[in-house]
Amino acid sequence: MDTVGTVVDAIKVNTDKMPRLASHMDFWSDNDDDITLTTTTTADYNLPNVVVAGLPTGVTIIRVVAILKIALIKDTSGSDNAINGATTLKVDADSGYGSLVTAIDIPDNSWAVDVSEATERGGDVMIGDNDIKTEVTGNATYYGQLTDIGCDGNSLKLKDVAWGLRIYFTV
Repeated sequence: MDTVGTVVDAIKVNTDKMPRLASHMDFWSDNDDDITLTTTTTADYNLPNVVVAGLPTGVTIIRVVAILKIALIKDTSGSDNAINGATTLKVDADSGYGSLVTAIDIPDNSWAVDVSEATERGGDVMIGDNDIKTEVTGNATYYGQLTDIGCDGNSLKLKDVAWGLRIYFTV
């Protein structure tokens, strides 16, 4: 029996050295069917909430990134249009938007519409490179906001906007 116990202990020492496999789960908001941006670059737009539910008990969150999806971008100003100034998608764990963290950086002139070609264009999908695991800590409701966002012309419509959280974890 002592030999079996010694062998089991030796196997456990080696298996404890093996890295845990990371898994991920995605959680999405509902669509916001129409967001109209204006030339007011200090405007904030609250997005539908993301409910994170069903993470396994005992997970260790190792990384969280946000994803932003826009189905269609349409200019209604009659002139070339785009985001005016760099902006962000920020995330908060409470509905008061008191401790927002930057999830996605959106560069100046993003989502450009050249009206000499067409007044609308296909949308965009952006995956953030900011790790927001300090804000997204487990099963809960999370709040997203496009912060200080405006456009060059008046106005730029974003159709069917949704955002999500991709949570990487080990169990």
